Order: sequence, then structure tokens, then C-alpha cells
Amino acid sequence: MRKQKHAAMMLIILAFLLCMICGCNEQNNPSPTESLQELLEKTLLIDSVSYAVEIATPMLDTTTTAQVWQKTLYLKQQETTVAGNISTTQTIIKRPEGLYRYNEEQQSYEQDPQAILPQPTLQDMATDLLTNQTLTRLGIETIDGKTTTVIQYNPKETGNSTTMTLWIWNENAVPLKAEHITIYEETSIITQYTYTSYSFEEIPDSVFYVE
Repeated sequence: MRKQKHAAMMLIILAFLLCMICGCNEQNNPSPTESLQELLEKTLLIDSVSYAVEIATPMLDTTTTAQVWQKTLYLKQQETTVAGNISTTQTIIKRPEGLYRYNEEQQSYEQDPQAILPQPTLQDMATDLLTNQTLTRLGIETIDGKTTTVIQYNPKETGNSTTMTLWIWNENAVPLKAEHITIYEETSIITQYTYTSYSFEEIPDSVFYVE
């Protein structure tokens, strides 16, 4: 009788330990990886964001630094480009009624239908990736302690001569790094993008004033 009770007790203990082990394994396993669609759809939900980006093309001796403010239908980009010994600066604001460029001589904004935004909005980027491109997930990498999903594709408008690689920050669904490689007459032209100083706080409307 004692042996039976002892055996039953051992079975209960083993069952308890098994449950504990299974529970720990389930708790320590990472959550299922988001699909690329789920990740990029999070980008579309960003209402307000500001960040800095540095764009470097060493072969062309060109570097651009930009500050970007983005809020729903509004966008402001302030950038400085250095090409060799020449430096140029421009500020462009996108509003529902059109694009405005800052005129240094007049010290004011002027509506300019010919203006071109240097950088697409994050929403435009995500929409293009979701609807127009064939994406390949290369894996997961960590940048400055932040987990990113690495995506690669050949932009359809350029064909196989161009390869674009993006490192998308999983937590906030924004790029931390990008690399653009174009093959031109057997020469590889590499452009690298580095995104920093992200803020998701509400941007004051005054940032987009043009008066």
C-alpha cells in the first residue's frame, strides 16, 4: 500500500514538473514572426513622426543630411546636400493644397508645383512595398539594440539593375537602415541610408505653416 502511495506521489510530482517545464518553454518562446504585410501595415498607421536621415553615395562623393517631420497629410523636409565642395540646402513643405519651397532671398515659402520631395513619406514607402514590389525576407538583424526585419527587392521601375535592402525596426515599423545598389555599365553604385532620432510625439501644426 505504501509503495502504491509512493508511486502515485512520484507520478504527481513528475506531472507537475512536466507542466512547469512546458509552461516555461511556451513562455520563453518568441511570439510568431509578423508577416511582411502585417509589419508594413503598422507603418500605415503612424500618425505623427519625425526623424533624421543621412544618405551617402561614396563613389559620387555626395552626402545628404535631412530632418523630416511627417503628420497625416503634412510633410516637411529640410535637407543639406554636399557634393564635392558644393553645398546646397532646401526646405520643402507638403500641404493638402500643394508643395511649398522656402525662398532664401525672400525669407518666405512659395508654392512650387515643380518641387520634388527628396524623400517619400513612410506611408508612401509602405504602400509601394505592399502593392508594387516583390519582397524577400532575408532574416532578422539587430541594429543598436533594436530588432529589425531585413527586406530585399528589385524595384520594378528599374528592373534587375537595382537592388534595394531595407532594415525595418520591428517595434515601430520604420526603417533604420537602407542600401540601394545600382549596376551601371558594370559599375556598382552604392547609396546607404541611415535613419536616426525617431520621435513619435505629436508634431505641432505650426511646423507646417507657410505664412
